[in-house]
Amino acid sequence: MIYYQKMKNDKIILTALIVIFVSLRLLLVSSQRDAIYDANEFYPGTIAMELIQGPSLPFQNLCPDDHNFGSVVNGILMVPFFLLLGPSGAAAKIVPILFSLGVLVLWYLLLKRFFNRSVAILASLLFIFSPTIYTKCSVLSIGSHPESSLFMAAILFIAGLIFIDSKKKNIYFILLGLISGFGLFYSYLCSITILTLFIFWFAFDKEFIFNLKFYLFMIFALIGFSPRIYFESGVNLENGQIKFAAFFNQAVNLKEMSFAHIVFKAKDFLAKDLLRLFDFGHLPAYSGYLYYALFSVCFLYLLWANRYALLKLIIPLRAGEEKPVSGESIILFSPLVFFLGYILSSYTVWPGWQNSGYLVPLYPFIFAIVALGFQKFMHAKQWLIKGLFLAVLGAILLAGLYENIALISFKKIGQGFIYKGYSYRMLGEKIGASNFHYAKVVKQIKNIDFSKRKFFLQGVGWGIAHSHADKAMVARVEGFLTRFSFGREDRFHCFKGLGRGIAHQMALHLYHKANIDGLNIKMEPYLFVLQGIHEKDEETQKYFWEGFGQGYDFPGVDKRIGDYVDEAYKGYFYQGLGENFAAQNLEGTGLNFIAEWDSKRDIACAYLGYQERRFESLLSSNGYGD
Repeated sequence: MIYYQKMKNDKIILTALIVIFVSLRLLLVSSQRDAIYDANEFYPGTIAMELIQGPSLPFQNLCPDDHNFGSVVNGILMVPFFLLLGPSGAAAKIVPILFSLGVLVLWYLLLKRFFNRSVAILASLLFIFSPTIYTKCSVLSIGSHPESSLFMAAILFIAGLIFIDSKKKNIYFILLGLISGFGLFYSYLCSITILTLFIFWFAFDKEFIFNLKFYLFMIFALIGFSPRIYFESGVNLENGQIKFAAFFNQAVNLKEMSFAHIVFKAKDFLAKDLLRLFDFGHLPAYSGYLYYALFSVCFLYLLWANRYALLKLIIPLRAGEEKPVSGESIILFSPLVFFLGYILSSYTVWPGWQNSGYLVPLYPFIFAIVALGFQKFMHAKQWLIKGLFLAVLGAILLAGLYENIALISFKKIGQGFIYKGYSYRMLGEKIGASNFHYAKVVKQIKNIDFSKRKFFLQGVGWGIAHSHADKAMVARVEGFLTRFSFGREDRFHCFKGLGRGIAHQMALHLYHKANIDGLNIKMEPYLFVLQGIHEKDEETQKYFWEGFGQGYDFPGVDKRIGDYVDEAYKGYFYQGLGENFAAQNLEGTGLNFIAEWDSKRDIACAYLGYQERRFESLLSSNGYGD
């Protein structure tokens, strides 16, 4: 009877947590677009539309490179929500909400099983009332880093069942293999958790590679990873940037792994990258510092308390009859591996909440560590310590509650459902940029209706600007168009993409001008193209300069970029710039910035481009009601 009552209480508690979490996230996505928008979400949304309407290309060719398989999975999962609710941005975000809900439920079950209900509830509340970046990323559907937390949680949960609860039935190794393989297929970031899994396994069994259970795990891991084989056959393997080893080469770049690099990266990680994860955007900065301090104290205390168990994972000591690891050591060791991998890698986190993706999988560990550490300090004999930690934790939960409510625009409930959750512009650019050398795909693009084909060709121009930063860029575009016999209208859009790609690279160069050596981007080839583009016919130049405006992704960084535009074509440049502002969600600061640039004519052109792109983004403009 008591056991039944406990089970009933657990279900009530978990249900309540789920209802609160889902309610807050649904209110957020239905009332916001700009604050939680990222252009990369359009790619899985367009995959969903392709499946609904019929693929423009064979399905396997809709994946431009080996970093987008998770986006394809998200696109497939979006289909029922698009059919039920319409293909809106809010409908697309239901998929990441379900991913995030899965993370919340798995971590609740994991912490309750291996620790206790109090830790599970506290960590769940920290999940729900989270800092700004996690709240926004929990509704971000790009099929990559945020969603990979689900597979990481599942791997840790099953690993705990096997290694701590000693559940050795084949089904557990089968599930562990399937989830590990599919997680790696979905996102390479899961490789960190898989590495951690092997370290745990070795701690328990020094000869695990000779165990039949290991081979059972490996067989089903390959089965889980096998969808990659299907999609890989449609990826352009001639492009050196999209090879399987590229991720791991960047993750562990031996050429850059100097002592100075490690020290600099560690300093930046601890002082900036990790700190920003605790920020509450609508509150003073000290609220984030307070959260960071609480996490740091809990983490360091737990590291010290579990130092011997952690050493057994790091150093291959003989375990004897004692269990080599504890539940706490599993929670602590995983982020340690993550920290080390990030510090040694070439990956960096740029400003902007969308760019924190590499670090987002740390959040569940942060919440769990704070919950575990808080419970430890509540057992302290000193009332002052208990009171201090209670006050700090209470302040953080209140800050999280305030932040998550502040992000919701209650006066705009429903706005998220009026904008498109897909864009053939995004799909076309991704496919075209990756496959302009791939004759099989290009020939298929030729047969697509022009209303979609133009975006694929803009992607071709973009891809040439990014892949061949030399003075022959224009000749390469001409050669491509001649080789595949594209028509006059096709030509204009290819040059539009070239202009966009060149502007993006130049703006990137100016944005990082304090450290341009690391980018390996030089301005000379782009300036050469700009000086020579006037030799083209007038219509081609119009499209090129409009694309040039679309590609200026860092407004305000350096106004000199406008000086590169021929006076006769500045109107087209500003029109493209206005389109870019709408696409980049710079409605306020972007339009204010353009108002300071030039004449009223140019400002009017920017507003025209802005309005056209905004109109294009409305579902009502695409046959989906008012």
